[in-house]
Amino acid sequence: KRIHIDIETYSESDIKVVGVAKQLEDPTTEVIFVGYKIHTGPTKMWSPVYGESMPLDLKLALENKAEYDLAAHNAQYEKLVLCSHAGAKLGFRKSLLGWNRWVCTMQKHYLWGYPAP
Repeated sequence: KRIHIDIETYSESDIKVVGVAKQLEDPTTEVIFVGYKIHTGPTKMWSPVYGESMPLDLKLALENKAEYDLAAHNAQYEKLVLCSHAGAKLGFRKSLLGWNRWVCTMQKHYLWGYPAP
């Protein structure tokens, strides 16, 4: 089973100027939206920027490491965001986000021979 995740962030620092690592260290960096789909369930949107707590279904699925892996397009970035201070403020624990749980759909895209966007 799989949890698909797409994260949108805001930061006062420009990722193209400072790079990913510096942007994620910037205290102004925050997660504004998390789109997610748990296995075959509906696609949902969580808006932590509006004060919403982590949805219970997402929390429980993340904690069920044996049953669910995590998928994202450019999974490396998604994991780095979730492991940063911005992710920690929302309740993402590094122990639940190990690399062995992630599937990168962008890497699969390239492996299947599709061109870079």
